[in-house]
Amino acid sequence: MKQLNNYFNKKTVSIVALLIIIIMIGNLFSIWPIRFIESIVDLAQQGNVNNINLILIYGFIYLLFQLVGTFSKALCSYLSAYLQTDISIRIQNKLYSKLLKVSLIALHGENSVEITNSLIEDSEYVSNNLVSPITKLISSIVHFVIALIFMLNISPMLTLIILPCGLVTSLTARIISNKSEKNISEKRNKSSYLWKVFVEGIKGIIPIRLYRYQKNYNDIVINANNQIKKIILTQRKLTDLSYFLVSTLFMFTIGIIMIFSAIFVVNGYITIGSLTAVMMYNHMLVDPLIEILDIQQNLIKLKVSLGRINSLFSLPNDDNTDKNIVNVDKIILSNLSYTYGGNDYIFDKINIEISSPCNLCIMGESGSGKTTLANIIASLYTPSSGSVKYFNKGYEVDGIPNIGYLIQDGYLFDKSIIDNIKIANPKLKTEDIENIIKICCLEDVIDIHKNIPIGENGNHLSGGEKKRVRIAQMLANDKADVYIFDELTSSLDELTSNKITNNIFNLNLNKICIFIEHDKKMMKLFDKLMFVKDKNIIVNSNQV
Repeated sequence: MKQLNNYFNKKTVSIVALLIIIIMIGNLFSIWPIRFIESIVDLAQQGNVNNINLILIYGFIYLLFQLVGTFSKALCSYLSAYLQTDISIRIQNKLYSKLLKVSLIALHGENSVEITNSLIEDSEYVSNNLVSPITKLISSIVHFVIALIFMLNISPMLTLIILPCGLVTSLTARIISNKSEKNISEKRNKSSYLWKVFVEGIKGIIPIRLYRYQKNYNDIVINANNQIKKIILTQRKLTDLSYFLVSTLFMFTIGIIMIFSAIFVVNGYITIGSLTAVMMYNHMLVDPLIEILDIQQNLIKLKVSLGRINSLFSLPNDDNTDKNIVNVDKIILSNLSYTYGGNDYIFDKINIEISSPCNLCIMGESGSGKTTLANIIASLYTPSSGSVKYFNKGYEVDGIPNIGYLIQDGYLFDKSIIDNIKIANPKLKTEDIENIIKICCLEDVIDIHKNIPIGENGNHLSGGEKKRVRIAQMLANDKADVYIFDELTSSLDELTSNKITNNIFNLNLNKICIFIEHDKKMMKLFDKLMFVKDKNIIVNSNQV
């Protein structure tokens, strides 16, 4: 499988090579005893007392070979577990590292539930099933080859009779596996959809209850579950049909072997010892083919999970994540255009120059692209054309500015308020935290919640309280050269809004401060105004 190439390093390849050697030794020592059984029975049939010593020697060697074969399988099992754990951890680490670098536009285009599903369900399945089915497959192939050589040595004619039965079994398994692959893929899609329904049902419980949408939503869940039930039962039918056909073919093969082996003994083609060995090891050629059927099912599921994980790895990276943080005192946007992928541009060849210190306000109607422009300035989005250049002391710098950003829909983690604030600056001193808490009017909120986690996305807080925590988090980045306030006053009551606004302006940050606002009452606070209108920027120079 091509997907596996990404997860193997030199150490992994070495262990895989060692595993193959151990598998070959284990299978060889498990099958070779057939020769000693054959010899022991033939010696016993002769009825010669002088053969007893030789029989004892062969018996001892038989036990020794079985011991080595069993030990080899145990060692193989341990190495497989070690290898599987090592690879699975690297997959999960690489996957999350990848997500931290993915372009935000590409990430926003993905279903967050599907991504979570891949991070948890797919990575967990790969973790538990990446190596074992592959080692089993290699073992089955090696076992089959060695067994074929031994059977040909005993009787080419008998081998040619057994092989067609095994091939029929294999072809039957392949036909069923093709149907299973489609079925498993469909079940995975339906499971992802059901997971999405559950997550949305939990997060949207208030409107569901408020508008008495419970029955309708429950019907959606029931319908999704019924579809999964149908797929599961279809898969069960395929599995049971496979078991019936394989078991029938296996018993048919045993019957064929018994009949023809007896005929061969009567005609002197093989000895009684060979007959006994063949009957004891009649599964040598058939078992690997049956084993492959089970392995195929695991490999089908593994292929689906790896495919989904690789689809995340194929998402484009944001090149800015690898750039250094640099000091910035001027930002120039030249001929900048931006579109979300279509032909309709949000901005079309705009030119802006922003120098420190300034308090710049960007205004415009809802949906005009103010936040998108802020994301471009912050290097979170890459323009479709044109350039964003950063300067320090008159020279262009290669990197991105240190940004303090009040994100409109920022996320709060299930940590304490203090821990959420310190995400922007883990080394922030206690006295600085206390000062920020006063600036953002958070004293009462801190007294209530103390060091208790505030829930998923701060759901233990009110909308205004969450907004104040996000403002505090942004101000905690005291080394920033650029501060972006996206709707500073939204979600705040007028009294709190006025207090926080005055506190922030009294700080005299003396940096590039960009405010995205709707409230025209605040216009008098800013050095410069820019209006986003008709895909362009209108600068109100009278406000400079």
